[in-house]
Amino acid sequence: MKESAKVQEALAILQQEGLTQKQIAQDTYQSYELVNKQTKGTRTMNKDVARHAIQTYKNYEFEQSILHEFSEGLASPVMGGPYVERHRMVLEEIAEAEIKDALRIIDEVSLVKPPNVCSNDEREDVRRMMHELIEARVTIDNLLMILERDYGFTVMEESKKVLRKLRSERRI
Repeated sequence: MKESAKVQEALAILQQEGLTQKQIAQDTYQSYELVNKQTKGTRTMNKDVARHAIQTYKNYEFEQSILHEFSEGLASPVMGGPYVERHRMVLEEIAEAEIKDALRIIDEVSLVKPPNVCSNDEREDVRRMMHELIEARVTIDNLLMILERDYGFTVMEESKKVLRKLRSERRI
């Protein structure tokens, strides 16, 4: 985990929700000047401020954007390019297509051989499978963001319920 990260995309999410730089500065105990520079991408936010901001705003899109930056890309980014409309029905379709692609490649790729005896082609097949799984994970995470936003169920609370269930079934 990085000690600090650029957070302009995360701050843009808060501003789209109607928060001003002045309000963000007050809520995060930072100066307006620093928040202004963070919004422009010329200054970073430290992890303690980021942790406080996540707890303050309870916005899964904001949280995921912060986690993506601080985890150096391990956590899923917020999808928002020019070709992605952030509507639940659009993201549902994208997620469904990505999940189908992932299931197709899981069916195609054999993991029977131990990794140390796989050919280069077999290893590349595994890499392709990983890529499809990551694409599916990113779209699933983004669909969860939209479901939280639109329906009000928090991913954090629902995750806790699912994890309790998995623990009771001794799967984790």
